[in-house]
Amino acid sequence: MKKLIFIFCLLFAVPAYSLKIYNGLEDVRTNGIGCSKVKNFGLYSARVDEVAKFKKLYTKKALKMIRRVHLCTRIRIEKNDEWVRGTYDEKDGSLYVEVDSKFNDTRMSLHHEFSSLLIHYTPHAKKLEQVFKLLNKTSYNYDFSKQAARGWITDKIQRKQGFLYPYSSTSFENDFNVIATYSITDYLKHYVRYASKRHEIIKIKALLVKDFYRSNGYLR
Repeated sequence: MKKLIFIFCLLFAVPAYSLKIYNGLEDVRTNGIGCSKVKNFGLYSARVDEVAKFKKLYTKKALKMIRRVHLCTRIRIEKNDEWVRGTYDEKDGSLYVEVDSKFNDTRMSLHHEFSSLLIHYTPHAKKLEQVFKLLNKTSYNYDFSKQAARGWITDKIQRKQGFLYPYSSTSFENDFNVIATYSITDYLKHYVRYASKRHEIIKIKALLVKDFYRSNGYLR
């Protein structure tokens, strides 16, 4: 009987720490996001625990911005049939993250996508965008596909230009995402520290992102 109750909870929404966690998405919604269910219940349960760990870093003020977290086996953006590891819907405060048993990057993905919601929901984030653009030694290239294909490599030229990774160079939002994610995720922090010691622009950006989270009361 207990096993049946456990399976029932996994199949449907699981309320955890005031967030509603969903296993996949029944249909492609009007936002055009496809999210297939996680069939491995053990994996799904483990990633629900990761959501709980993610939540512990943020204040109630910040978490009120999230209404749903969808855990998916596969995510696709229907508009251009594009695969992504994670995404978000700012209209309804939903986060979507892809999970698998090979690599546990759930918390990293959640921090990444949540940072997008935060800059969309924080009015003065536009000022921060202008500061980032002034700091950069070159303009954002907005070439997501090309830069994403390069993976998370270290590009010495781009780091001198102010970008932690090639993905950062595509837009302010992605630049902010990367700095925020690598500054908050415990096992990634040393990458920001290392780059900050060698590149002044990245150091300043990291300090600005830290101040953004602290001054707005988003982190515990």
